[in-house]
Amino acid sequence: MLLLLLLLLLLLLLLLLLLLLLLLLLLHHHTTTTTTATTAAAAAAAATTTNTSTTPTPTPPPPPTPPPPPKTYSHNGYYYNL
Repeated sequence: MLLLLLLLLLLLLLLLLLLLLLLLLLLHHHTTTTTTATTAAAAAAAATTTNTSTTPTPTPPPPPTPPPPPKTYSHNGYYYNL
């Protein structure tokens, strides 16, 4: 009975190790392919974005700043506007 339990534990440990190895392999493959894809995409974008125009493109105006929130203070759990 003890031998069977030890064998089962060893099998479980081996399965866990195999799963961890597979996960590491998949993560490594994922990071290398995305890096290569992003590098290729950046190179393609840099090659195609040549501006031959002599007039500079106007910069858009900055977005309007939102109004500040009203000042409030709390007394006994109630909030009052100032």
